[in-house]
Amino acid sequence: MARRLPVLLSLTAVLLGPRWAMGQEGRWAMLREDGKNLFADTWHIWKAPIRADAGDVAGFAGVVGSLVLIGLFDDEIQDWFRDNPESLPVRALGPMRDPRPASSMGYTKTLVAISGGVYLFGLATRSDGLRAAGMGCMTADLSNTFARHLLARLLGRKRPQFTRDPYVFRPFAWGDWTMRSFPGGHVANMMACSAFLSNHFDLGVLGILMYAVSTAVGLGRVADEAHWTTDTAFGMVFGWAVGRAVAGRFAGRDGSGPDPALDLVPAASAPAITLTWRIPF
Repeated sequence: MARRLPVLLSLTAVLLGPRWAMGQEGRWAMLREDGKNLFADTWHIWKAPIRADAGDVAGFAGVVGSLVLIGLFDDEIQDWFRDNPESLPVRALGPMRDPRPASSMGYTKTLVAISGGVYLFGLATRSDGLRAAGMGCMTADLSNTFARHLLARLLGRKRPQFTRDPYVFRPFAWGDWTMRSFPGGHVANMMACSAFLSNHFDLGVLGILMYAVSTAVGLGRVADEAHWTTDTAFGMVFGWAVGRAVAGRFAGRDGSGPDPALDLVPAASAPAITLTWRIPF
């Protein structure tokens, strides 16, 4: 038997080797293509302001106007959170506040790790849906994160944890965490991923739940005094826009959308992910 073992191993290598090599070659090709799309999509998002038209400018003006209106009450809202820690709304946000797991999902390092794991599992199993879910969420998160960090450092808004004045800014100071309140990071990251998944896949009620959890985490950061309400509001809009734009890029490549631009992807034309539960009795 000992003499036959090398022969059996050699025969197994001969029979399975070509198939394994072909599979690996195919996966490397997918990995290279997905990596190329990651950089192309991120660059496309960063160049969005250059492509802005009159409609985009009008939409942005509407967002700014809404933020100014909310900003008039930033200090009152923050004071209410400070003065009512035992109120029902604040206690309801408890599971969404730092350092709970839901809040941890708002960190880029966490979202990228989870998205990367989903992508690699999809690559290993040749699941186009899982590959798209992982890579799309990762792209949306990274595209939003780098642009948002630049904006936060340029504006330099002081976090409510360190002041009761919501209008303390130190522009172009490239300050530390204390001076990077605007825009909200956790909610932008989670909203970007949620918007991509909701627009690229037919998630139904699950998509609504993802938006709700993202919003709750953002409000939890207000309760944690990490962000003002306007920080969270802008982060929500910014993350949603980035996630939708990335979904548009994916739709343009797979033929389910007209063009890889900033258009909303109709859920009915996107590939579906079906989740099922089986409960034994």
